[in-house]
Amino acid sequence: MRGGVIVGHPDRSLLWAAQTPQVVLRQAWLDAAAMSDDDETDDAAMLSRLGLECAVVEGSHDNLKVTRPLDLDIAARLLAARGDAP
Repeated sequence: MRGGVIVGHPDRSLLWAAQTPQVVLRQAWLDAAAMSDDDETDDAAMLSRLGLECAVVEGSHDNLKVTRPLDLDIAARLLAARGDAP
């Protein structure tokens, strides 16, 4: 993007969608965070800078990131559909 205008499109067949949470040993995360320049896009980028390998693990489509009120509604409906609602 340049000046608020999209100037290109990546080959999506080469991309993965990352889910949270990303799982890492606490000490490895602390060590990587201590070396961070605060310019990484996520924990995996921060750990890679430390020289650690990050593995891709197939996740679930209903693993939601709850950031907006609507996300809470969607999560409640998923739990109800699975019979896990409180």
